Amino acid sequence: MKAYKVLAASLFLVSIPVLAQSSRRGMQHDPPHSAAVWSYAEEYTQKAIKNYAMALNSANDGVVESVIAHLTFLRIDLPQLDLKKIEATLINLAETGRTPVIRYKAYLANIVFESPASFVKSLNTEATNSDLFFSDIASQVQKTLLGQNIK
Repeated sequence: MKAYKVLAASLFLVSIPVLAQSSRRGMQHDPPHSAAVWSYAEEYTQKAIKNYAMALNSANDGVVESVIAHLTFLRIDLPQLDLKKIEATLINLAETGRTPVIRYKAYLANIVFESPASFVKSLNTEATNSDLFFSDIASQVQKTLLGQNIK
């Protein structure tokens, strides 16, 4: 029964960008399919945030990692959104996440949450999965920390 709930929640999370895309005709883009500005239609943003908050507590590590990526992208794309509760959860995940991957991605997400404008370049990547997205963010963090950030 629990597996069905996780599956239902995952399918719902996947459907949000599809619903947003279909409601904004003429805004569809070609592959690669990754999170993009157009996938967060205004009327679905609050629902998505609530669902993402629930999914951060999922027993499925892949779901948690994916949601961290979506929230990080959302923070870069829409920095004006009030995501304080999400940020608190990400801080907790960075410290106590079940796996090293979850802790690392949550740590990188927290850095982005502190200064989303510094990571706008990440929106322009052709990353098709969260690992490539976070690799780009980690690279930008490393360059900044080592003073190699060339503008």
